[in-house]
Amino acid sequence: VRYPSALGDTTFSSYLDWMRMACVVSVTQCPSIVLPCGRLPCGRPVGVQIVGAPGADATVLAAAAFLETVLRWEKPS
Repeated sequence: VRYPSALGDTTFSSYLDWMRMACVVSVTQCPSIVLPCGRLPCGRPVGVQIVGAPGADATVLAAAAFLETVLRWEKPS
């Protein structure tokens, strides 16, 4: 399986179930960006999603640039 089957008490029966929370942001029309931030011990990539208020695109991009600089995350190979 290429997606987690459970997170705490929540179970996911399909990929779409697992992606539901990430998709919720899309329907709000709020700007968002996802940054890769490393890998789990098993090798799966991990990312962080930044979401801003409607129209706050520049703020979201600035926050992403700040995190990349300050946290110095390495690009996944």
